[in-house]
Amino acid sequence: MCLSVLYYSVFCVSSGSVGQIVTQSEDQTVKPDQTVTIQCNSTSQFGMHWYHQIPGEAPKLLIYYTSDRASGVSSRFSGSESGNHMDFTLTISGVQPEDSGVYYCQSKHSRTGDLKNSDWVFTQCKIIVQKPTRVRQQRCSIDFLTDFTHKHTQRLLKATELLISIIVTHSTQHKRFFPGM
Repeated sequence: MCLSVLYYSVFCVSSGSVGQIVTQSEDQTVKPDQTVTIQCNSTSQFGMHWYHQIPGEAPKLLIYYTSDRASGVSSRFSGSESGNHMDFTLTISGVQPEDSGVYYCQSKHSRTGDLKNSDWVFTQCKIIVQKPTRVRQQRCSIDFLTDFTHKHTQRLLKATELLISIIVTHSTQHKRFFPGM
């Protein structure tokens, strides 16, 4: 019997700059092929950008300006917003192992309304894939154990006979060198 379990866990950490608020959704656990949603709430009303980073690689742009998919990005990734232009969602349909990594939402904030002198705020969310856990239960019948024990005993006896033979030969040689024994 072989059981296989694969889980995806989403761990989110929020960060921001002074005066700006960016938060993300709570942790989640999903099974393969399910849908994952990561929410980012922001005081910015200039849209949201989403990035995916695999450990050891540069971040890859997935979604820009809330819902535009970057070139080469799978259609399983989509971005949306609520009507208030402050609640943004990244949706990953049919989650796959290659979707693991760190997800960033990026929003633009301007204290003066001047976008050229605005702050970019990044918030990260990690998706961690746990390796499949396999549980194997093997049942052995009495016949199998008896057969195994019999063969093992036969081999052990042959090895013992060989050992006895060597000892006897050695003793015989011993007697030749020391006739008084």
